[in-house]
Amino acid sequence: MKKGKKSVNTLMREYGMPNYKSGRQALRYKSPPEKGIAWYWFSYYIRLRDAMMWGKCISCGKPVTFDEMDAGHFAPAENCGLALLMDEKNVNGECSHCNAWDPVHLWGYEKNLDIRYGAGTANFLKERYEKRNVNIIQIKNWGEVALYWKQKYEKLLKSQKPL
Repeated sequence: MKKGKKSVNTLMREYGMPNYKSGRQALRYKSPPEKGIAWYWFSYYIRLRDAMMWGKCISCGKPVTFDEMDAGHFAPAENCGLALLMDEKNVNGECSHCNAWDPVHLWGYEKNLDIRYGAGTANFLKERYEKRNVNIIQIKNWGEVALYWKQKYEKLLKSQKPL
C-alpha cells in the first residue's frame, strides 16, 4: 500500500460499512473504493425507500422486503454514465429474479416508472441515457457522495415508524 493511502477495510469502517466481507470483495465498484462505498449506501437508501413506500418489485409487482430487494437500474448500470448511476428515479427496488434473470423485466419497469413518478418519466430517463456522453459528469470526491447517501439512508431509517 502506498504511503498515506488508507486500506479498503479502513475506508469501509470510516464510512460506517459493516466489515461483512473483506475489503474490495464487498464493493460493487472497486476503483476508487469510495465509489463502491457510495453505491453501498445509495443501494441501502433505495431499497429502504422502496420497501417503505411500495413493498413490491417495480418490474413484476411481487411483494418484496428490504432484504429481498435489489437496487435495479432502468438505464443499465454498465454504461449509463455517472448522471444516471445513482439517480433516484433510474434505480428502484426490484426482486432479484427481475434484476438478474428476467430478460423482459424492463417492460414492467418502464410502465411502473410512469405510474410511480408521473407520465413521461421512462422517456425522460431514456433521453438522458441517449445523451449520457454529451455532458459528462466528473465526480471529484466520491467520499462526499458516500456520506450524502449514508445520511439520506439514516434519515429515512429514523423516519420509519416502529411496527
